[in-house]
Amino acid sequence: MEYVIGIDGGGTQTVGYLADENQKLLQKEKVGPTNYHSVGIKKVRKNLQMLIENLCDKSKINVEDVTLISSGIAGVDRPEDKTLLRNILRQLGYDFKIIVNNDVQTALTNAHGELKGIMLVCGTGSIAAGVNGKHNFVRVGGWGHLIGDEGSGYQIAIKMLQKIMKSFDGREQSTELTKLVLKELGIEDPLEIIDYVYNPEISKENIADLTPLLFEAIRAGDDIAREIVDNATDDLLEMVKTVIEKLELSEKDQIISLSGGVFENSQIMKETFKNKAKKEIQSITFREPKFPPGIGALIIGWHELGIEPDEEYIFNQLEQHKQAEKQGV
Repeated sequence: MEYVIGIDGGGTQTVGYLADENQKLLQKEKVGPTNYHSVGIKKVRKNLQMLIENLCDKSKINVEDVTLISSGIAGVDRPEDKTLLRNILRQLGYDFKIIVNNDVQTALTNAHGELKGIMLVCGTGSIAAGVNGKHNFVRVGGWGHLIGDEGSGYQIAIKMLQKIMKSFDGREQSTELTKLVLKELGIEDPLEIIDYVYNPEISKENIADLTPLLFEAIRAGDDIAREIVDNATDDLLEMVKTVIEKLELSEKDQIISLSGGVFENSQIMKETFKNKAKKEIQSITFREPKFPPGIGALIIGWHELGIEPDEEYIFNQLEQHKQAEKQGV
């Protein structure tokens, strides 16, 4: 029996699935982040080892029985990044075949069941990508929180904090964001935000966690918060339009799926983006992702082994697992 592990690794968490050659999903596990640019090689090695060993232990198979690992990892953009991730797994003593892709490639496969169409990811970071009928792959954005990730949770949170400080200075009108952020951080003075932001213990994920407060402010009728969402969705739409232009996608191929924590947790953000996209790209079609993170990596792995994925069988298993989780089984 051949076993495959599919891994979707991000800047906040990593999800893995273990399945067999008959496409039976045996186990799902979650661990911490595996973007080495954010958390370092040591933490990535620890999280990947924990993920792989937990998947195997709970499925009662030996790690040596695994034939292939297919992974999509955030921050894997260059050949040297892929080599580094393969080396991390080799150093752990694993002797199976290893596929390393960027997480947006597995996200595309999650969305469409194969590597095609357009995917826009908006979580802690952001990236847009697509594949055309000639199998050409294009990515736009996703260059990290310092020089990219426009429209992402991190960048939204930074814009929130900037607006709060401008309001404090008197350069902007007052905003509901001030009250919400001070309460969330347990502080009383906007000046204390400085200590929070520049504390070396505070990560970009911690800052991005402030994003839900923006949507709370919008529901309270805050104009500044609405402006931030408008600007963020403009940035994201520009990324998608660039993907379409670079791939020269025909109207029938302009099919897009949205992914990432910001879209998943905010209907305001999702609907604002959809409305703008439909207005500016009239031929665009939205499709809900077919599968959750990690399944795309499995599909890529099965293809490598010459196994054609049975989407209906996979979907039915996922539904059964979802129901079992709800019932606490």
